[in-house]
Amino acid sequence: MAEELKGAIKRKNQKAEEYQNGKQAENVGDYGKAAAHYKKAADLKYAAAELALGKLYYFGQGVSQDYEAAYLYLQRAREKVRSKAKTAEALYYLGQMFRNGLGIEKSSMRAYNRLKLSAQLGNSDAMHMLGEMFENGECAWNKSRRLREEYWYREAAYAGIAQAMQRLIKIYENGECGILQDEEKAAYWREQVEYWKRKREGLS
Repeated sequence: MAEELKGAIKRKNQKAEEYQNGKQAENVGDYGKAAAHYKKAADLKYAAAELALGKLYYFGQGVSQDYEAAYLYLQRAREKVRSKAKTAEALYYLGQMFRNGLGIEKSSMRAYNRLKLSAQLGNSDAMHMLGEMFENGECAWNKSRRLREEYWYREAAYAGIAQAMQRLIKIYENGECGILQDEEKAAYWREQVEYWKRKREGLS
C-alpha cells in the first residue's frame, strides 16, 4: 500500500513538472520543446497539459497543425480540468471547431452549445463569438435571435471586448435587433471604447 502511494505521488509530481517545463518553454517561444513536455504530461492524463497541447495542435505551434488531434486533447481537457477558466477555454476552442468544421463535422448547434457554456463560465471571447453567430444568422433556430445578438455583444462589451462595444454602438444608433434607437446608450458605449483604449495604453 505504501509503495502504491509513493508511486502515485511520484507520477503526480512528474506530471506537474512536465507541465511546468512546457509552460516555461512556451513562454519563451520554444513551442517544439513545449509540445514535447506537454505530451509527456498529457500521456499521464494531466488535464492542463491536454488543454495546452490541444491549443498547440490547433494553431500548429511546435507541431504540425492537426485539428483532429486538437479536438481529442481539448475534449479530454474539457472533461477533466477543474479550473473554471480552463474549462471555459477548452469549450471556446471546441465551439470554434464546430462552428468552422475544423477536424469535425460543422454544426452551428453544437458550436452554440459549447460557446454558451464557455460564456456562462466567464469567457469573454465566447460571448463575442455568440454575438457574431446571432448577427450572421447562424442560430436561425432561436426565435429571439436578434435580441440574443444584442445580449451577447453586451456581455462581451462589459468584459472589455472593443469589437463588441463598436457593434453595440451601431445597434443603438440605428435601432437594430428589435431595439429602439437609443442615443444615450450609444453615447455610453462610445465613452467605454475610449475608456478601455486609455486603459490598455496605461493612461487611465
